Amino acid sequence: MGCPLAKKSQRIQEFRDHPGLIRMWLRAGQKYLDTHPNNRIAEYYNDVYEWMAMQIFCDTVHEFKEKFGPNLFYGKVDCKKYLEDYFNFDLTL
Repeated sequence: MGCPLAKKSQRIQEFRDHPGLIRMWLRAGQKYLDTHPNNRIAEYYNDVYEWMAMQIFCDTVHEFKEKFGPNLFYGKVDCKKYLEDYFNFDLTL
């Protein structure tokens, strides 16, 4: 469930069906980031919520930057709020 190699629509549906899975992925991801401070993930994402949003909604880092990065009209997207609003689920760790 939630395999990053699955189609985007399938990933989204699996996380909609099992919102608790998102929280588990976030906790595991945060643990990884805490124990591996010099990892490549930190080059692309500011926090675990950005990383999770990329894993669910995007297929590439470029797509993530286009969708969630700063743009001309809005600032950078708050990925935690975006995930909470999208899945209607509190994701506070």
